[in-house]
Amino acid sequence: MGNKSGKTDLTELTPKQIRMLQANTNFTPEQIKEWHRSFVRDCPSGKLDKKKFIEVYKQFYPQGKADNFCTYAFHTFDQDNNGYVDFNEFLLAIAVISGGSLEQRLQAAFEMYDSDDSNYVDQKELNTMITVMYNIVGQQDREGPYDPNYIAKQIISELDITDDKKLSKEEFIDGKILVSGREKDLNVIFEKKGDLKDRLDLAFSMYDVDSNGFVDKKELTKIISAIYELNGERNQKKDNAPSKVAEIIIKKFDITDDNRLSREEFISGCMNDPELHELLTP
Repeated sequence: MGNKSGKTDLTELTPKQIRMLQANTNFTPEQIKEWHRSFVRDCPSGKLDKKKFIEVYKQFYPQGKADNFCTYAFHTFDQDNNGYVDFNEFLLAIAVISGGSLEQRLQAAFEMYDSDDSNYVDQKELNTMITVMYNIVGQQDREGPYDPNYIAKQIISELDITDDKKLSKEEFIDGKILVSGREKDLNVIFEKKGDLKDRLDLAFSMYDVDSNGFVDKKELTKIISAIYELNGERNQKKDNAPSKVAEIIIKKFDITDDNRLSREEFISGCMNDPELHELLTP
């Protein structure tokens, strides 16, 4: 969004990108630059396709097979379904569990989308910012009061003290808005903490292959098989067979008795079962 011609150089690493990535990962600026040099060396176009993504991901799980799991991971992080991930998406995928302070993340988000460096964001920029951050944290509900455009309009309306149809950095970071009839810190929308619930939410998005809001036994069996391969699990017989484990999980967490798990059932069940959330959040 920062290129006025409408084109983006995917091989470029800007100071804004570094600030954004530093705030959303545990990497230092020097480490980010090193990652970027390696990324561009391996992907001169700045585009990482699924085949290369799997090769890179394998480095983090040398004891297992990453191919199947990476099919899910790649689908999750290729948010616009264009067949590749760029450097930002790649590093966020690698460090998805990490994070900086909340103010750092907000400031970095603001700067990333303040395309003209004016220290202000308007409704269009804010709409884009909310959509991108939703993608990063795996936010699925984007209708009604959670629609990015609706939220952007409401934020501008409530926080625009000077009535100039835009927000300063201070207004943006310090502001509060009304969501679903109750006041929340603006930062709630953009918060990306590495706590268990966030990891489980992202895991569910990854496992819900058809994006219907549910994970059934077939989907769960496939992802458990992929996780087994990723971690080099050899014992896959009897009660430890992927299909059997999937069946047990569905039976244990399926409150509505419809033979599938909603996002809420999945997260709630895993939160109360340390062994299963350890399995399902690799």
